Amino acid sequence: MVKDSKDYSLDSLIAKMKDISTKWYPAVAKGDQGAGRTLEKLLGVEENNISLPDYGSIEIKSKIADKDDLSKGLISLFTKEPLNSTPNASVPNLIKAMGWRHEKAGTKYPDSEQAFNATINMVASTNRGFEIDVTEDKIFIKFDPKKVVSTDPDRSKGKYYKTLGDWLNDIETRTNPHYSDIMPLYYNKQDIENQFVRKLNQTFFCLCRKKKVNDILHYQYFEGYILFKLDENKISEMLKKGLYIDFGSRTKHNHGTKLRIVKENLFKMFTKVEKVL
Repeated sequence: MVKDSKDYSLDSLIAKMKDISTKWYPAVAKGDQGAGRTLEKLLGVEENNISLPDYGSIEIKSKIADKDDLSKGLISLFTKEPLNSTPNASVPNLIKAMGWRHEKAGTKYPDSEQAFNATINMVASTNRGFEIDVTEDKIFIKFDPKKVVSTDPDRSKGKYYKTLGDWLNDIETRTNPHYSDIMPLYYNKQDIENQFVRKLNQTFFCLCRKKKVNDILHYQYFEGYILFKLDENKISEMLKKGLYIDFGSRTKHNHGTKLRIVKENLFKMFTKVEKVL
């Protein structure tokens, strides 16, 4: 949230975006946060990890547009770490119990560096056996070893295992902790619904293009929408069919567990959508 007395009204945001949209800007951060961080800097938003809107009462969201289909890809709503039955942090334990050797272990990072990356949706189990189950009061992240597709090749960046069956055999032998000690992970459903309202009740959503100029990544923000008033009745419905949970962590750094959604479902959650750019 912005901490000074500047004008962070909706009118000022629209005026700034119309000016910003005329140019290309060099990325201020690498990876999938590059577009969002760059836009926030252009708008004068301080980098933060709090669960409140970025620009006064307005949350800023951006997405790189696919060349063929602007609706493709996932939008990160917010980050929130899941809970488990132990008093310890869930993600570090998850890496210990179920992670794999990081592709830069022994070079950029210590030899023991491990990674854990997974995008889990409501529709089906992943080939590593992870799935989401929503009950009346909780959102569970579950693991079923019987649903691991053992013959699938390991497609992680390091390809440490030949198959996912080899990965499963490895994690079955781990005891500090074993995956059965920490799974399932979960969110309290009410906590997630509350965070939707606190952070996303009025949202500016922007599409951008990317290109490299002299080997430096640049973004252009060319299309934007104001999403007015989150419909609280739609939250529970969307949690049951449209939610993605995205892990991206390694031993020494947790990028945060992201709750994500596709553009179409995001727009459905608001009472009014207005194109402003």
